Amino acid sequence: MRTFHSILLAIFCLLMSSCHIQTKSPDKRSLNATTTETINQNDSTCCFSIKMFEENSYKQERNKENFKKSGFSYEYTQESDNGVIIRQVTTYPDKDKLNSQYYVEDITKKWSPFTIQKRYDYKGRLIYWGKSIKIDGVEKSYEYDENGKAIVTTDHEKLFKHTFADIREFLLKEKGIDIYDTRQAIARRVNHEGKISSESYYRVLVLGKENLPDYYIKIVDVTLEIKPES
Repeated sequence: MRTFHSILLAIFCLLMSSCHIQTKSPDKRSLNATTTETINQNDSTCCFSIKMFEENSYKQERNKENFKKSGFSYEYTQESDNGVIIRQVTTYPDKDKLNSQYYVEDITKKWSPFTIQKRYDYKGRLIYWGKSIKIDGVEKSYEYDENGKAIVTTDHEKLFKHTFADIREFLLKEKGIDIYDTRQAIARRVNHEGKISSESYYRVLVLGKENLPDYYIKIVDVTLEIKPES
C-alpha cells in the first residue's frame, strides 16, 4: 500500500512539474538566448513583437509628434528587477521601402560588459544574432534567412589566440581585476593583421574610485605579456 501511494505521489509531482513548464511566460527574454545555427521561428527568443514595440515607444512623449514618419528613429528601453536591460530601436523608412525596415534589440545586464544583439526584419523575423563586449564581437554571430536558417556564420575568435575569458582568468590571477565587472575595468582587443599575430593585444582600462579611469593594462595576445601603455 505504501508503495502504491509512493507511485501516486511521484506521478502527481511529475504532472505538477509539467504544468509549471507549460505555463512559463513565453515572452521573457534572457542573456542565455539560444545560439544555435538554425532557430525555430516559433521560439519566443527569435520573434519580435512589432505591435508591442510600437505601443511602448509611442508612450514616450518625444516619439508622439513624428510617430512612424520616415527618417525618424524610435526606441524603447526597459530594465527588469534582476538588472536585465532591453533596448529596442528602429528607423522608419519611406513608404515605398517598408520591406527594408528592421528592428534592433540589445540585451545586457547591469555591470556586465556583454551585449546580445538581435535584429529582426519588417515582419519581426530574426535575421541576426550576435554577442559582443562593448564593440568587439565575441564567439560567433549568425545571419538568418526568412526561414530561420543560418546563412552566414562569423567566428570572432579566429583572429586571437586567447579569448576574453582567458584574459579575465589571467587578470584575476595576476592582478585581482575582473573585466566582466564594468565597475572594475573595461576591456578591448585589437588586431590589425587579420590573423593571429604578436602585434595583437588586449587593452584594459582599470577604473578607480567613482568609476573614473585609473590606468591602462596592455596584454599581448600571443604571449600574455603585460606591457606598459605607450
